[in-house]
Amino acid sequence: HKTKKRKYNSNTCDEKTTNSIERMENKLENSNETNLTSSGGGELERTNEGVDPGKEYFYIVGCIDGIAERRNKEDEDTERVLIEVKHRVERFKTPPPFYDIIQLVCYMKMLNIEKGELVQCIRVRENKIKSDNRDKRTRIVALSDGTKSKQSKLDSMSKPKETQVEVSTVQETETKNTVERIIQQLETQKYETSEKENTNNMRSEGYNIPSIKLETNRVVLAGMHEDGFNCAILPNLYKVAAFVYELRKDDHQRLLLLSSTPSERNQKIANKLPFLRHLL
Repeated sequence: HKTKKRKYNSNTCDEKTTNSIERMENKLENSNETNLTSSGGGELERTNEGVDPGKEYFYIVGCIDGIAERRNKEDEDTERVLIEVKHRVERFKTPPPFYDIIQLVCYMKMLNIEKGELVQCIRVRENKIKSDNRDKRTRIVALSDGTKSKQSKLDSMSKPKETQVEVSTVQETETKNTVERIIQQLETQKYETSEKENTNNMRSEGYNIPSIKLETNRVVLAGMHEDGFNCAILPNLYKVAAFVYELRKDDHQRLLLLSSTPSERNQKIANKLPFLRHLL
């Protein structure tokens, strides 16, 4: 079925839309519920009334890829290095995207780790092309420079099936070895599980373990990264949280926002939070 889009403006709206909002507001006023239930079974507070100022205002939630223990060259103490892996298609992004740096810096602040490595990973997997003649099948191999090359299946089957790791650029040998070891272990475990489930099929089809190419970028929390987090990112996070609490507190404004068209909704958010304008 087709859904009709309604244009709605908070200043001038049609009678039908106004009546719809009023009915929704009446249901909220007559309801005895004090919270909203999320799809996961948790409860979300409708307003920020009665919130203890000493309690958490918002949460930053994430899942890191790994933490490595590395020996410091200046002394014999070890230091922790946070590792964040980003999977790319065909080529590395140089320099890395700014939002990836922000994510890594947030994790470093959360875990109180001074150094991090942003690892870009490219898996070169060979895809088979169907053909009536099995011996003449070719596979297209995606290269890191964006080009493609064709390879005979008989030639590829004669090569040993093992993971090859090529690191393009790294800043320190110890960091390179640490990152290589972590990525190799993850990839090996993933392949061994897949091989147990489809051993016969993989052997008959002649698939190889995908080769891996890595590029790392060092991020140090001290200096501009920490200053940027404290002066730009954190204040803007507070503004976003304050805007959410404001909508929770005012049912009418929340309904106005929800009943707007996507373009109108984005415009309202951009007016309230200008720093999000380029993301909407």
